[in-house]
Amino acid sequence: MVNPHQDTVELHHSFEEAYVWLDRRGPSILTTGAGTRFEAFATKGQKGEHLDEPVIKFFQGGKEFGRSYACCWGHYYNCSCTRIGMYCKAVDKAILEGSTDSDQIKENFPIIESYRNAAGKTIEFSVNLEDLSAGWTATATETDKSKGKRIGYHFHVCSSTPNEALWKVRTKIRRSLATKYLDVTEGETTLTHDEIVGRITSSDNGETVLEVDGKEVDAEKFWKILSAYEGFEISIVIREQ
Repeated sequence: MVNPHQDTVELHHSFEEAYVWLDRRGPSILTTGAGTRFEAFATKGQKGEHLDEPVIKFFQGGKEFGRSYACCWGHYYNCSCTRIGMYCKAVDKAILEGSTDSDQIKENFPIIESYRNAAGKTIEFSVNLEDLSAGWTATATETDKSKGKRIGYHFHVCSSTPNEALWKVRTKIRRSLATKYLDVTEGETTLTHDEIVGRITSSDNGETVLEVDGKEVDAEKFWKILSAYEGFEISIVIREQ
């Protein structure tokens, strides 16, 4: 049986030093001693006894695999009896060496990641990173297997660092999938809550359409949806991705 804060790991830096280092660098991609790539970033506790307390979170494939509060740092297991020692050692080593392996990050992309949408369905994305002269761009495109006959989701963000770009695109995916805008009942498409957010794109035949909830909404369908709101006001805002 594992106990909270069981076993120790030898580290050269304190939790405070690691937290400040990650807070300044932003989400950082690192590698454990066993060769497992993960993300580490500094944030604050969101609830419970650790509310607003500094915490370092560890992610793999967009999913949290562990976290360390100040009391957990230097232990192989954290408060929740989750293994974090290998992650802490990797952060400690990166600080000692003064770098992360971001320069080699492109060699490991594209990667496949899965997320759940508001309906509980698993959506699979191909996530890629590209080094541009002015910074980094991260794209996430729903795979053919996942989207089937739908037009599919697509997300794109830019940032000054690869770690931040990856974090931004993953955040964008989660926020978008968390809200369902369209509802189809007996073949009729309606809005779930009087709001529609999507992406302007092109269909296979070159027609300009909207991608909403990963589905194609052409001009005819769009105006049919709006016909249910005759007499209401409407505001359309177009912004960059």
